[in-house]
Parts: sequence; C-alpha cells; structure tokens
Amino acid sequence: MKALAWFVEWSGLSPDELVKLSRERVEQLVQRFCDMYAERGRRAAASNYLKALKSFLKANGFDELELEDYEFMRRFTG
Repeated sequence: MKALAWFVEWSGLSPDELVKLSRERVEQLVQRFCDMYAERGRRAAASNYLKALKSFLKANGFDELELEDYEFMRRFTG
C-alpha cells in the first residue's frame, strides 16, 4: 500500500501511532496530505490516496471520516 507508506513518511507517524490519534486529528492530517497532491494538479492521485487511506483507517476502527474527495474528469480519446 504505497499511499500508506508515503503518508507515514510525510507525517512522521507510524501506522500504529496514526490509529491512536483522535478522529479529528486523523481527518486533518489525511486531508492535508491529499490536498497537497490535488494542489499540485494531481487530483486523480489525491483521490486514489484518499480512498486507500480511508480503507486502512476503516479497517482500524475509523468509520465515517469527514474528508473532502477529489472529483476529476477522465479524458476520452476516440
């Protein structure tokens, strides 16, 4: 799970430390991390990282996180 590896490197927290934080703090950190990619024009990556991190967090007891997702348009060639 690359998203988790990049997130823990960026945050300086281990996965164990992350899941011990308050829900509000987890939301802040995950949103900031994903926003960083979105602001660099990588909205698809931000969306994928958000989904991966939410999946990890849900498996560790964090249901119903309030996080802003990133919609992006795919280009179709034809």
